[in-house]
Amino acid sequence: MPVNVIGAFLIGCTSCYFERHLYHAALKSFVMTGFLGGFTTFSTYLLNFTALLNVHSYTEAFLYLIGSVVIGFIALLLGIKGISCLLSLYPSF
Repeated sequence: MPVNVIGAFLIGCTSCYFERHLYHAALKSFVMTGFLGGFTTFSTYLLNFTALLNVHSYTEAFLYLIGSVVIGFIALLLGIKGISCLLSLYPSF
């Protein structure tokens, strides 16, 4: 889960950055989908969820499933807000 949260935070940061700085769409796609998407592999997330189900740890499995999404979403929003604040303070960044 920590990698997914860090990845969500970084994707939030880069998304906000690319919205304010117009770069070529291919660069944005490479960084967000190629690099950060590869960093946070959804397949590993599902593999961990399935491993918990296989050992009948249903409560932990669903807490992991829901917790990863909720905490990841919060990290994404924090990344967007953090970069927005930073870019407001330092517009040339």
